[in-house]
Amino acid sequence: IYGYELTVQSQPSVVAVTVTDDVSSATEDGACPTNNGPTTFFRRYDPGTTVTLTAPEPVDNRGFARWKVTGQTDELDPVVNIVIDSDKTALGVYKFNPDADGDIDLCDYQGFFQCLTAPGVPATPDCAADFDSDSDGDVDLADFVRFMAAFTGHSFDSNNDGHVDLTDLAGFVGCLAGPEVAVSAECAADFDADCDGDVDFTDFAGFQAACTG
Repeated sequence: IYGYELTVQSQPSVVAVTVTDDVSSATEDGACPTNNGPTTFFRRYDPGTTVTLTAPEPVDNRGFARWKVTGQTDELDPVVNIVIDSDKTALGVYKFNPDADGDIDLCDYQGFFQCLTAPGVPATPDCAADFDSDSDGDVDLADFVRFMAAFTGHSFDSNNDGHVDLTDLAGFVGCLAGPEVAVSAECAADFDADCDGDVDFTDFAGFQAACTG
């Protein structure tokens, strides 16, 4: 009987992560019974087990940025060691998407320009992890070209069914509050396309453009 569950996720959402451990077993909700698996997958472990996750890179022409693990400082290396002392989630995040929402959009654009340096000027470790696409230590216009090539814009697909349709429109209307009116984190994640903290008709223009019916 295994005591704690480890959930392994990633953005992009399907990545073949390598798992190294002493013992593992599948859960009842769809985990792969083999050691390696495409995200999202689950494992259960005895307390105190050490698990090593290795993320592949690049994925979609984007290098690895960080592991975000419950109860641990972000790990900026593709390899992370996790001691299973509680239920944990490990989220592998790839470059250009520091908010790990799956969209490379204006929120990430703002983050990029906060990290922008001149060529040869070292970026902070976090900025380098998120935006230094050519691993030269800075975040410059060469990285910006790659960022724009990866740019997707806000998806507006609030229920993750692959369509922006009437269901998402109902969610948008429920979140619509007007300029400079703060909305919930969930509403902001789903519909605040310009990353200004509200859901207004500027965001609705983006919704209309993304609508697939």
